[in-house]
Amino acid sequence: MKLNVQGSLFALFLGALAALPPISIDMALPALGPIAHTLRVTPGMAQLTLSFFMAGFALSPIVYGPLSDRYGRRPMLIIAWRSSRSEALRVLPLER
Repeated sequence: MKLNVQGSLFALFLGALAALPPISIDMALPALGPIAHTLRVTPGMAQLTLSFFMAGFALSPIVYGPLSDRYGRRPMLIIAWRSSRSEALRVLPLER
């Protein structure tokens, strides 16, 4: 049986993408107490960070999927990358 290296790398990449949300949540859970203390908010407010993370992770394909079908993947990835690099919400429209 011949091993397809490119297919194996793609499967490994997809596995890493599938593991990203659980790993991110598991890394953030122990930090919720210190986050709440540092920001002087209630633990419930600190837990909203995970809620917003999961909402963003769930809703982004609904937004970016049709946009990438219409305009292509490359422009959408460039916009997403530049948006992630902006330091403040005020700067976000300028980054696009």
